[in-house]
Amino acid sequence: MSGFTRDACHYGDQLVYEALHSKWGRHHANYCGCGQDWIITHAERAGFTVVRAGGGFTALTGPGLTEDVDEGELTTNVLWEGTGIAARGADETPGRAVPRLARAAARKLITALVDNR
Repeated sequence: MSGFTRDACHYGDQLVYEALHSKWGRHHANYCGCGQDWIITHAERAGFTVVRAGGGFTALTGPGLTEDVDEGELTTNVLWEGTGIAARGADETPGRAVPRLARAAARKLITALVDNR
């Protein structure tokens, strides 16, 4: 699922938007039709930064998306507009940042314990 997150294990204290490839790729194919990779062609050129990719998603940061925003009013509207991909039929994906600190910290601790046996 696409969404905003804070994951100390992967991003430190940085707020990011994890864009699900299937959702964003499908929308790009339906509404843009340029035939290019939407992340390279649209997101990076619009000033968004890829901070992590893999596992079917790309984590992005950028002005208005995760920087200088009111976290109580988070939406992906700025990403739709910034990339130039038409937002017809796209949901604005309102949401809140999901902190994964506790889960990530627990996973890191368990991994360290297993590795040090």
